[in-house]
Amino acid sequence: MTFSLFSLWTFVLIGRPQDLFVALAALRPAFVLGALTLVFVFLGSPRAVFNSISMSPEARAYLAYFGVMIIAIPFAHHRSVAFNYIFTVYLTNVIFFVVFITIVDCLEKLKRLLSVISFCTVFYGVFGLMLGSFSSGRYVIYGAMFDPNDMAYVLVTLLPISLFFIVRRDGRFNTILAFGGVLASLVLILLTGSRGGLLSLGVILAILLLTDVGSVKLHYKLAFIIGIGTIGAFNFEKINFERYLTLMNMEQDYNVTSETGRLEVWKKGIELLLGNPLTGVGVQCFPMAIGYLRADANAIPEWQAAHNSYLQVAVETGLIGFMIFLSLIATCVRNLSKCHSIRPANLSTNDWEDIKALAGFMRLSWIGHLICAFFLSQGYSVLFALLFALSSVMRRLAATSVDAKDVRIARV
Repeated sequence: MTFSLFSLWTFVLIGRPQDLFVALAALRPAFVLGALTLVFVFLGSPRAVFNSISMSPEARAYLAYFGVMIIAIPFAHHRSVAFNYIFTVYLTNVIFFVVFITIVDCLEKLKRLLSVISFCTVFYGVFGLMLGSFSSGRYVIYGAMFDPNDMAYVLVTLLPISLFFIVRRDGRFNTILAFGGVLASLVLILLTGSRGGLLSLGVILAILLLTDVGSVKLHYKLAFIIGIGTIGAFNFEKINFERYLTLMNMEQDYNVTSETGRLEVWKKGIELLLGNPLTGVGVQCFPMAIGYLRADANAIPEWQAAHNSYLQVAVETGLIGFMIFLSLIATCVRNLSKCHSIRPANLSTNDWEDIKALAGFMRLSWIGHLICAFFLSQGYSVLFALLFALSSVMRRLAATSVDAKDVRIARV
């Protein structure tokens, strides 16, 4: 019951059906399912929650990062904005992470939950293509949660997870869904006109095709190339190639030349960081802080987002929070690198192959996610919490000792 509730909550947080079905949003499904899941987890075994946190270096770092946010509230540019966001929005991410690493305690549960995430990709892809529309040459899907750049960011992050179910064939139903999700995601990413999304997708494809990450066989790679070529041919007239070609001439792009372009925003963001190095300007306070900075310089006091997740976190949480954030990312990526290079011991060959493939595809998710995040204000996205949790669970499932290269499945 608890795992089923958590799976449904995951679908609501990641797949966001409430954006499609407006009436569903009034019921606050994310809050209700999250509260129910939390109650069942603590009723089942509160000690398991404590053990999961105490035994996970990722959890300790993540909670320290959350603690830095809270400590900085009194120093925020707008204390009520920081307080409300931290305790009414971001707290959900923290709870999701803690419940995730507590409940997902074996490989079978991990694969079941990943099938839910794969279904989220299908959900976005199918309904996005059915209900979306073009605006100024870019494809916009349903709801107001994501713009085209954000949508590409979500799909680039989730797409590699779906590839696992195609390569490993973990059930016919999962394979069919994953195949549909990958095709729809590729189409949507190209139609969004997101240059960051295209760069991320290109890097993922290059790594997938030129290395053995994910243990993808040659015939799958060839099929993938043919599939992308076919998708591009059928959607040639719809893809905004003019926008993508600007990547070859960035010195003329408004982000480089304009006062309100990203380059100027990043420069002013660095000024804000240097002026508030310890506590930052407060979570979600970057736009107003840069507006005040412009006003003090007798410029147009325009409020703007950071358009860079790393700068966003650094400016809003300070250098301490930023260093914890970066170290957590590095730890999680390193976990997956170790999982991908493990040698089997006391573990069935099939399970070992699953863990190795999962580690490879999760690394691709991280790579695409981190590249996209460089161009977007997504520093507090639930996808970061998801990837932190996945890396923590993978480390436990493929636990290696310092003195040996053996692998043991570690249950909570």
